[in-house]
Amino acid sequence: MTLPTQDIAVSAMAHNRDGSLSLVCAADGSATLFRNGEKAQRVVLAGTDHFEAAVYDNCAVALVASGGQVHGVSWHGTAMRKFSHDNTVRSDVLKFGLSSTLRRMYVARRNGYVSFQDLETDESAGATLNVGQNSIAFSWSQDERLFGVLYDDLAIRVYDVQMGRILKSGTLGTPFQPVTFAIMRMSPDQRQMAVSNSQSMTIDIWDITTGATVGKLTGHTAHMHTLQFSADSDRLFSGGYDGTIREWSLKTYSQLRLIN
Repeated sequence: MTLPTQDIAVSAMAHNRDGSLSLVCAADGSATLFRNGEKAQRVVLAGTDHFEAAVYDNCAVALVASGGQVHGVSWHGTAMRKFSHDNTVRSDVLKFGLSSTLRRMYVARRNGYVSFQDLETDESAGATLNVGQNSIAFSWSQDERLFGVLYDDLAIRVYDVQMGRILKSGTLGTPFQPVTFAIMRMSPDQRQMAVSNSQSMTIDIWDITTGATVGKLTGHTAHMHTLQFSADSDRLFSGGYDGTIREWSLKTYSQLRLIN
């Protein structure tokens, strides 16, 4: 399937598993929904920075930041609605993301606060967390109960979203200087965290229960841009700027497959 995006400067894109629903975010702040490869609807949002596009089954959500606000549009089946998130604590947006069901989002701000919003009711979906100003990566559990935070000194914490308290903390090591970029994913069974950072071409596997690093995955020759667990949490897939996708066993912490 080829989408008619020749006139769109694509900033983010997502599809569901069978390709029947696609979402394309453009540099002009627009979000375009495609159904079975045909353009269905285009919505212009109030912002042109930090795009996020996500599709799950018959649902699609696009987010874009503008200063201290996050604007979005969601499609659940044929119903479409626009929404905004403007925290009472004024601060620019650092990062934001969506829950696995696309019904809730988190917004992390540069002042160190993270808030959660229900996209159907526009109400708070958890306690506002004060995680600190040196956070660089975040990960939300599939059941929306746990929230992981990684810091530029490679400290890591897991918070209870509803209670607003730290459940577990630890460290991945001591960097030679503050880490500037990282990606982090929580396993579906909520037992492990996979982390890749800007000072390493390895993947750290961190145990949420013990607060300790239990494995390191080595093989990429460049930094990674994607990490994804299998549904059973037994395997991890990584995409690197070395042009490879690798499949790893989380039982033996070894590489299973290499795709160039």
